Amino acid sequence: MPSLEAPRAAPKLLLTLLLFTGLVAAGEPRPEPARQLAGRVLDAEGAPVAGALVVAAPVVAAPRGAPLRHATATDAEGRFRLELASSGPHAVALADPDHASAEVTAAPGGGEVRLRAEPRPPAERGARSAEWLALLPAGERKRWFLLDCTGCHQFNETRALAQGEPRSAAQWEADAARMHAQFGPGSGFPILSGHLVGAGLGEWLHAAATRPRTPLALPEIASGFTLTEYDLPGPDLPHDLAVDARGRVLITGMFSARILVLDPASGAVESVPIPVAQANPRALEIDGDGRWWVLLGAARRVARYDPASASWASAPIGMYAHSLALDRAGGVWANDHFARAGLRLARVAPGEPLAVAERTGPPFATATKGPSPIPYELRVAPDGRIWTSLLHGNALIAHDPASGTFEQVTLPDPDSGPRRFDVDARGDLWIPGYASSTLYRYSPATRAFDRHPLPIGDALPYVARVDRRDGSVWVGTGAADALFRFDPATGRFAAYPVPTRGATMRHLAIDPARGDVWIAYGASPAIHPTRIARLRLAEP
Repeated sequence: MPSLEAPRAAPKLLLTLLLFTGLVAAGEPRPEPARQLAGRVLDAEGAPVAGALVVAAPVVAAPRGAPLRHATATDAEGRFRLELASSGPHAVALADPDHASAEVTAAPGGGEVRLRAEPRPPAERGARSAEWLALLPAGERKRWFLLDCTGCHQFNETRALAQGEPRSAAQWEADAARMHAQFGPGSGFPILSGHLVGAGLGEWLHAAATRPRTPLALPEIASGFTLTEYDLPGPDLPHDLAVDARGRVLITGMFSARILVLDPASGAVESVPIPVAQANPRALEIDGDGRWWVLLGAARRVARYDPASASWASAPIGMYAHSLALDRAGGVWANDHFARAGLRLARVAPGEPLAVAERTGPPFATATKGPSPIPYELRVAPDGRIWTSLLHGNALIAHDPASGTFEQVTLPDPDSGPRRFDVDARGDLWIPGYASSTLYRYSPATRAFDRHPLPIGDALPYVARVDRRDGSVWVGTGAADALFRFDPATGRFAAYPVPTRGATMRHLAIDPARGDVWIAYGASPAIHPTRIARLRLAEP
């Protein structure tokens, strides 16, 4: 992602309290029936409609930080149940690409809400990005278009059309030239490989965008959940988020040099400025003492914030890094996002002052199609090894701090684009193949991969996180406007659609105490406000 230079922020703690009456405290029991809204969706013949996305929004506009709206999907009988944050009247309607309904005003705790589903006319149907991507012919050119051109924002009607008509080949070529000048191999932020330069991209994209789209239905749509979306002070880019011991959600404001802190219990949003010039906060971790470790990209530093004393400390790491990972000794690791010769890691020791040591691996054993294989995610395995993914290098690298050795593992499919992976309690890696729309499991013990294609093609799985309570894997996508849950025991995916169109799910965090899944919508440029979401499963 491109960085924006931020002015030097004052070290004073700024608080912006946005209060919303009647919110449920993060540590309190689930809502009573007085805050539950139940209903049923039927078609014109009175038959139940399964998998329809239902949205309820407070009639009285909520302030920033309070829940914007709640969503769920109907079960096989067309029934739904939402857990609401307030007891006032809500506007209830269908909000998915396939179904529409008249808006109904209802209050929780009342009678059953009935919605009549009507098929959306083709002209009004909001296609998911995956439907647009399905128009592109499969092959190497498509894989590298996905890797180079869809990681910051979705490929949808906002990109494929200009004033309602498909972009011409010349317009596409001009756009590609502009993007490569800003973010290509010769730029100061080389996130594009340059592999598609001179590949006839304009004609290829124009021909694809003029083909008729095939409607794409999400299979295995789950029910029994409430997804709540929150708008935050912006404009900004929520890059990473984390949940602290009190249930508060910390969000890096990548374009504003601050950490936003959302308290779901009160709806309050606290803005914590970072007193470093050009801070550009990206990654975020919370250590066992409750301190926040923040990666400052443009400043090339790692910072630590102590909430108890409201004090910051930081140290230069000499690289523009992408991710952070905490090791068992309290150290914090960062990776060079644009390393070219070999993987560069920096470890920040937690003492006073912060001390930095660098580790550099051997030359990359990959034929990357750009200036760098783009080191991406960092995770620490139970055995203490530090794993990183190579987005453009189609590989993972393990570093053993004890022996100083490095080991590279290549993914089984070409150009799959491993992004934000996770490690489970057994030490297995769960890797989202962005360009292959596949969730991979890699076992270091057996050196074997398992492949689990997502239920729809071109979903662009961006981030995977393991739920430590049951071993399930949550997958955030860049093109499906849906979150997926994978059950390793059954090998099945369940889909959880979100009401926001264009939701690039850049990061996930699972609340270890409550099991809630928090999602950062992080597209740039965004086509919606600064927004995050919480998915909460209904109690059995």
